[in-house]
Amino acid sequence: MTTPTSPIPTPPAKKAQELPPTPEEMEKALEDLFYAAHQCATWHFWFLLLGPTLKDVQDSAVRSSGALVQNGVIEATLLFIRKSAEFFKPRDPNDKADTIYSYRYVGYTRQEWIIPFDPTYIELHKRVGHITIRQARHGRIEWPIFPMAMQAMNKWVEFFEALAAIPSPHNPKRLEQCGYYARAIRTLVLRMENDVKEDAALDRKETF
Repeated sequence: MTTPTSPIPTPPAKKAQELPPTPEEMEKALEDLFYAAHQCATWHFWFLLLGPTLKDVQDSAVRSSGALVQNGVIEATLLFIRKSAEFFKPRDPNDKADTIYSYRYVGYTRQEWIIPFDPTYIELHKRVGHITIRQARHGRIEWPIFPMAMQAMNKWVEFFEALAAIPSPHNPKRLEQCGYYARAIRTLVLRMENDVKEDAALDRKETF
């Protein structure tokens, strides 16, 4: 009797290396960057406009779902702050080829860590960007979301203002487009600053 043999597994195909973005793609991505900047305000407006209304909801099932949505809002906001930090960080030899970084935009040279790399960015990377043992091992930590969001959004304003003064042969509407983005994010920043002056509770930390 012959012993059946298992077929030899086919080795996985070699993953194709992603190419760096082209100048045309970088201009097309400006809309995505504006979205990322805008989303940094999610937590603030959830607590300002939507979160408090759940207290008056009579349906207990709907009311209890508030915590579920709130956790999603907190985590989403932290994730966009992390994305913003990665976008503005200084150039590194290990940077991914297909990732958009601010230094890829010719003329913008003010790269920096908008939040401390250690421990803040590392904790965001470990706790929000991935599922790791961090929380089970070390417990939850407090996130000062409002100042982190403001730091990110002010940096986005600076970025869009800079690009609004640098014409691009690959995007004839860049000056107008980036000027609009800068004004829109600046308006949000001013609104958020004013909200916190009127209600200091909006500057609270979240344990997550």
